[in-house]
Order: sequence, then structure tokens, then C-alpha cells
Amino acid sequence: VGEGEETFYELIKAIDENKDLEEVNGIVFRKNNEIIKTKPRELIKNLDEIPFPARDLLDLKLYESSVTKKVSHENATYLFTSRGCPFDCVYCNAKSMWRRLTRFRSIQNVVDEIEECINKYNLKEFNIGDELFTLKEDRVIEICDEIIKRNLEISWVCMSRVDTISSNMVKKMKEAGCKLITFGFESGSKEILKNIRKMTDIDKAEEAVNIVKKEGIGVYGNFMIGNPGETEETFNETLNFSRKLDLDKASFFITVPFPGTDLYNMLKENGHLDKNLEWSRFSPVSNKYPLLRTDALNGDDLLKLQKKAFKNFYLRPKFVINQLKKLKSKDDIKDLITGIKLFLKIEK
Repeated sequence: VGEGEETFYELIKAIDENKDLEEVNGIVFRKNNEIIKTKPRELIKNLDEIPFPARDLLDLKLYESSVTKKVSHENATYLFTSRGCPFDCVYCNAKSMWRRLTRFRSIQNVVDEIEECINKYNLKEFNIGDELFTLKEDRVIEICDEIIKRNLEISWVCMSRVDTISSNMVKKMKEAGCKLITFGFESGSKEILKNIRKMTDIDKAEEAVNIVKKEGIGVYGNFMIGNPGETEETFNETLNFSRKLDLDKASFFITVPFPGTDLYNMLKENGHLDKNLEWSRFSPVSNKYPLLRTDALNGDDLLKLQKKAFKNFYLRPKFVINQLKKLKSKDDIKDLITGIKLFLKIEK
């Protein structure tokens, strides 16, 4: 439970030395039919002290990122420059993990890992997995400046939030190799955004997308269906909003109420969790078995709306023509075919 680097080491050591597992902080285990939860694990204060991942122990081709494949077909890897997020969205489990604290690796440490990936593993594509890479503009610019200073020819993607975007920062990101930015727009309804404590401005979203697109960086949008208060009307607001934005790709996820989140507790309290809730059905993408409902929409309704969203977003003539214009290689055609197969799978 919590960060695993120190916990996993201590757990393995305790098992190896036949010690009492209750002495290991940050774990939950069963003992004589009793569930034991040990003391919370303290967060690692200095992230620079964590060694770089031992990527040589893995077959990296087995861990390709579908996100980076949207911008290139080179070998890719994940990279984390920070941990945590200061915001308070009800659906996000980051707060349970990081306690709304954000800790940052040093600029030197981050770019040293990038350089090691290039020189040791021939990896030049990076999926920056930070909850919110663009949280601090000055830091982002410093990382980009260091990449440029070392003449590191890389491509990378990251996640952002519309109220953390500026023209100066995006220009620098482009210069340092950024190819795609993912935004969690979540909804086009002000009511729903308020219900989930997203607290972003819909007008600001369009402005942020335009800033990014102006610099030639791709934009991927994520949207949620089924948050508290969702109706067919608020869904249509989201669908229209997604079509209005100049997005290269979009995903429409049925909301997943992860245990430990405020959303899970809210739904449990008001009886909107699925009655046949099973742990095995928890997934980052709840496409087949919605785990929640709203006052106006049941699970089947949510599945129908999800299909409608994908269909109405991707089958626009203008969007289809733009995608065909982007086909430049066999790999691009393969990706298009994969996308069509996924679309047809969702439609079933």
C-alpha cells in the first residue's frame, strides 16, 4: 500500500529471513483468516535517491507504449519526473497514493536517466507518466533546456491539464522533442465538472488546445461517461465539446470508481455502485461491465452512450479525411487498421 521501492525490499527480506510481516510497513496480508494492515509507509523524501530502473532485466519490446506509438515507431519507455498531484478530483486514486503532495526529481537526475536510456538501451522515445508534468512551468522549461543543451534527439509525450498550459512553455516543449500532450477534459458539462471537483474552465480548454496545436504538437483528449449527475443531456454536452476541440485522438471511458477514492465512497453511500461488484471487474477501462450508475442512466445506458461517443467523434467526414492525409508509412497504415479493429470491437 503506497510506494513500493522500500516496502518490496523489506518484504522480500522479511520472507527470506522468516521474520514477522507485521514489522513491514505499507502492506496488507492475511494471517489466520484475519486481514492485517500494517502501519502506513512514509513517502520517499528524495526521489533522486531511487536508482534508475534496471531496464536491462526486461525485454523492452514487451512493454511498448500505445501512446508513444501514436507519434513514432521507435522503441519507447516510461519515464517519471515527479510523483503526486495537488488537485482534488473525486475519481482519482492519486490522492490515496500520494496524499495530494507533489515531489520532484532534480533536472539533472531526470535528464541523466534520459541520456542513459539513449546510450545504454537505444531508447529515444519517452512516455512521461507524471500525473501532471506541466504543473510547474519553470521546471518544465528547465528540463527542456537541459535536453536541448545536451543535444538529445528524442521524442516524448506527457499528460497535462488545461489551466497549466502557456505558449512559452509549449514552444520550449516542442523544441525539446514533445510530440503529443494528453489532456483529461473529462466532461463538457460545467455541472459534471463541479460534481467531480475537476474545477477547470471549458473555455480555457479550447484555448489550451489551440496553443498546443499552433506549435505542431498533437493533442489526445480523455473524456468520462457516468460521473455523478450524468444524464443524456450532460453527455451530449461532452460529445459536442469533444467534437468542437481540435483533437487528434479521443477516448471515452465509462467512469471506474476505484476503492479508496472519494467517488467510490460517494457511490457506495448513495447506492449507485453495481450490486454485483467484484474485484476482478475493476479495470482502468470499464468498457464491458460498468461498475456504477447514475439517477438517470444504468449500466446499459452508459455502454450505449460510449458507443455513440466513439461513433460520432471518429466517423466525422472531416476527421476521417484528416487522418487519411496523415498516412505516410506502412506503420501508419498498420496503426489505422488497429484503430479500426478497436473501434469495431467497441461497436459490438
